[in-house]
Amino acid sequence: MEGTHLISVSVFARHSSIWRQIAPTMEPVIRVLNSRQESLGTPVGSLGDSQRNALIAETAFLVAGSEFAGRLYRQTELEAKAREFLLALPRGVAAEPALTSEEWLEVGLLAQVSQRYTSGLSAPVFSPRIPGCGVVDAAIADILAEQEIIEVKTVTRPFRSYDLRQALTYSAMLYAADKPVEKITLLNPRRARSVSISIAEVAAGTRGDSSTELMQDLVEWMVGLQVSA
Repeated sequence: MEGTHLISVSVFARHSSIWRQIAPTMEPVIRVLNSRQESLGTPVGSLGDSQRNALIAETAFLVAGSEFAGRLYRQTELEAKAREFLLALPRGVAAEPALTSEEWLEVGLLAQVSQRYTSGLSAPVFSPRIPGCGVVDAAIADILAEQEIIEVKTVTRPFRSYDLRQALTYSAMLYAADKPVEKITLLNPRRARSVSISIAEVAAGTRGDSSTELMQDLVEWMVGLQVSA
């Protein structure tokens, strides 16, 4: 979009002043979601240096998605792809050394947790491209399966409002592109937990109206920021 300063989904999702207006009661909804988490098996402990967790998590995500990709991938190929992605990010230097055999064990355990959830989905698409909307640039989400968007957070903490904001931002971008989703799932392979919620339920809980109103409001903010930039 020539002449327009685009921002990432992450930046928009962290724009607290906007979200206080869009979804003023987000925190109670997050507390409810954390109380509703479902188990996907045994949590996966970190077996090594925590600075390596990003490479382990990204490689595990690629391994989990490889069975849906239509061709076989070698482990080294998936690891290289994960490393390339992380080295482009700030503080990505910890991804440079090769994964050890112990770290590959952790990768496999994390991937198995993700696959326990994704195996029940219909034709899941890993790393789907999400069209840009207004000032928010096009992005790559985690998993899209029909009318469900899955946000993967491989962390030791409970789910936070930012996680739901990020998924809602992707949902609004898809809504603007006439590809609406109806459900959001937050998936944590590290804690082996997931929780799903309809966008209608999010809208009712965070602002007391409909999913359509919520999606339209988000789109209007994205476009409005573009106009005012």
